[in-house]
Amino acid sequence: MIKVVHIDRDEYRCICPLHNDTNPSLSINIKKNVAFCFAGCFEGTFIKFVMDLWGVSKSVAWKMIVSKEVFSFDSEYFSGNGNGYCYDFVGDVEWVPADYSKYLINRGFARSTIRFWDIEYSSEINHIRIPIKNNKGDFLCYSYRTLDKNIQPKYIHPGFRKKEGWLFGENMYEPGDCINVVEGALDCIWMWQNGSPNSIAFLGNPTVSQIKKVLEYGDFFRLCFDNDQAGKKYTDKMSRIIEKSGKKFVAIDIPEGKKDVQDLNSMEFSKIIRR
Repeated sequence: MIKVVHIDRDEYRCICPLHNDTNPSLSINIKKNVAFCFAGCFEGTFIKFVMDLWGVSKSVAWKMIVSKEVFSFDSEYFSGNGNGYCYDFVGDVEWVPADYSKYLINRGFARSTIRFWDIEYSSEINHIRIPIKNNKGDFLCYSYRTLDKNIQPKYIHPGFRKKEGWLFGENMYEPGDCINVVEGALDCIWMWQNGSPNSIAFLGNPTVSQIKKVLEYGDFFRLCFDNDQAGKKYTDKMSRIIEKSGKKFVAIDIPEGKKDVQDLNSMEFSKIIRR
């Protein structure tokens, strides 16, 4: 366990495990998710530091941090700093002001998940925005989700190019026994949070180019679209293309009364993942 000392506001310092360090030279900024070694060993995100040090994937590094397996932070400070932030590495990490994340927290998303996916809130338009990145992690555009029930459509994706085969979640995707294909960004993030990082999303009605790009990921697919008319339409469309490709798939039926994967309880979720 690496003990971390609080320096100022969101900045922490600790002995750098990448070199023979005697004086704490690794600086960590929790709010900005940045790590920097003054000896020149590392400069990048805190998540990337853990990935490089232990040779693990991004999702494993995230879990190691929030489960307090790696760094021991000042518990007194992490109970809250009076500015709306509440860091608690025993449970979740509050990476964003509490009022901004209430909608997602109420839907079962961990605070650490919200920050890890760089989800932000805009009070001016009452939307949350989720960055869409390619498989190299390069930013492409934002996906916006309204929090006002009276505003339609719920999602808008300005700058999103379906014809080019853009998909959501490629930057976080990790291979598994199959590829989970879901309808929206929050569905994909939900799957990832619940132990299925082998998930990607179309962000609405998939194009042929998007489906063909998905098919490049493997030979077996689990289709987990919404339990509505549009979701059934997407399932039918992708099923036909997968069958023509000679690859295999299973279409998940969301239980009656549930809209999408986010509505599933742990038992229901485990059941569909085992199929």
